[in-house]
Amino acid sequence: MRESKIKSDCTKLLLKKGYHVVHLITTNKPGIPDTMVLKDGKVFFIEFKQPGKKLRALQEYQYLLLVKHGFTVLIVDNINMLNDL
Repeated sequence: MRESKIKSDCTKLLLKKGYHVVHLITTNKPGIPDTMVLKDGKVFFIEFKQPGKKLRALQEYQYLLLVKHGFTVLIVDNINMLNDL
């Protein structure tokens, strides 16, 4: 499945669950996750990937930096990964 389809389907699910979804198209931080998700004063990030694809080195760096600062970062390659939210 294409990354864009996964992202679209997951966005629809998150919106249905009451989340505010912000797609980070242009930032001053290359490698930052695709999407920021907010609800009830909490924030987490999602990097969407095609099944079987890995993070690039810069994405891995940003992932580790965000986790170090206490944020949750999900690497999502299918909609079922968001069922428990």
